[in-house]
Amino acid sequence: MLSNMLAEVVKRENPTVYDLYTRFRKHGMDRAANPDDLKPFEEMKKLAFDVSPIDNLGVMKTFSIALNLVNAAEVNHRMRLVREAERDALHHVGPLPNVEDSVRGTMEILMETDNVDPDKIFEKLTTQKCEIVLTAHPTEVNRKTMLLKCKWVDLVKPTVQKEAAGGNAVIESVLWDAVPSYLRKLDAQCRVTLGKKLPVDCAPIKFASWIGGDRDGNPNCTPEVTLEVATHQRLRAAKMFLHD
Repeated sequence: MLSNMLAEVVKRENPTVYDLYTRFRKHGMDRAANPDDLKPFEEMKKLAFDVSPIDNLGVMKTFSIALNLVNAAEVNHRMRLVREAERDALHHVGPLPNVEDSVRGTMEILMETDNVDPDKIFEKLTTQKCEIVLTAHPTEVNRKTMLLKCKWVDLVKPTVQKEAAGGNAVIESVLWDAVPSYLRKLDAQCRVTLGKKLPVDCAPIKFASWIGGDRDGNPNCTPEVTLEVATHQRLRAAKMFLHD
């Protein structure tokens, strides 16, 4: 349904891009349905060979929006499954989602099905390390106004400093509050399920960043730029702690 709605918007804006988008999508779906059949892929290559640069831009933007719409649908479907699982498991309690692939679900399955000792689960949980690395690649954002912005494109390549500022924005607007909130819920879940609270120095999630230090992939990322980015990040971190 979302894909059809997008196609109707594109059809009104640019019939040529609409025709190309629908043909590429059909070939792609045929290819996905039968990976051993090379004909759809060959048809896609022939079609792409004659596409003009401006139409190519329109097709790429349309597919980018389509993928974001798919992501939005998957997020909503995931949340619906979580709510259904919570509704059907009235005898289970805890702040984290009661689904099989969550921390809460994993702990309960290990204890109830596999008879794993709670102390062993707690030991593994408090000693594991998960490092999330931030990159300068665009972050997936799902917005209701996405279709209204399909004409916009940034033709200016961002500097390393601007990429770093974008990474800082993600930390400040999302991770700064979301990670402590999750750890508080994890601590509460451990108290309920395992009978223990997380140690004060427990840090199961850590963050690193390639932004400003990608010496292999970006020729503009010089030692001086890396020092500038790292210094700015330290200043931002100090200000965030001061405000807290």
